[in-house]
Amino acid sequence: MYMMNIDAVKISIFSLPIFLLSLQEKARLSQELEVECNKRATLDAEVIKLRSLVETSEANLVYEKTLVTQLQQEISQLKVFF
Repeated sequence: MYMMNIDAVKISIFSLPIFLLSLQEKARLSQELEVECNKRATLDAEVIKLRSLVETSEANLVYEKTLVTQLQQEISQLKVFF
């Protein structure tokens, strides 16, 4: 009698046509997909917040560098007087 290797017979659920999945399995996969989509939306929102924070920080840094330059110029002018 011919014995088949069980591992060779196993088929990944992702290789099955969607119509062969049970309704319960389709519902489970749909729910998982929805959860993953929600996670993605949450991460996208966080990325937007972080990008905004980076832009604000960069703008503040430019402003602070301008202030430092002005202070250095004022110090140089004061050194001329004293």
